[in-house]
Amino acid sequence: MASFGANQPALAQAKTTLEQARQGFAIADVSQPLVEKAGVYAEAFGLRGYDSVQLAAAHSLHEQLSLPLSFACLDRRLNKAAPLLQLKVLPRSALQRSAAS
Repeated sequence: MASFGANQPALAQAKTTLEQARQGFAIADVSQPLVEKAGVYAEAFGLRGYDSVQLAAAHSLHEQLSLPLSFACLDRRLNKAAPLLQLKVLPRSALQRSAAS
């Protein structure tokens, strides 16, 4: 597979970091009810299709889990909609620092 100029050591480190962090991620199954909820959110919040699926998945997990859940993304519309559903949004600065590391 071609690397397209990717910094291979940095890529390997990013993969390792993601694999380690993934253990703390909550995973949502995409189901028909979740997609229907996403459709409602897309219309209500003016979101694109997959953004609304991300929001619906996070909200569903928030309702199901008894553990704290943080919502992370760099999309402004999505970050404005998430708190309306009682989701804690990580600050953009935290995400941008992580991406730069």
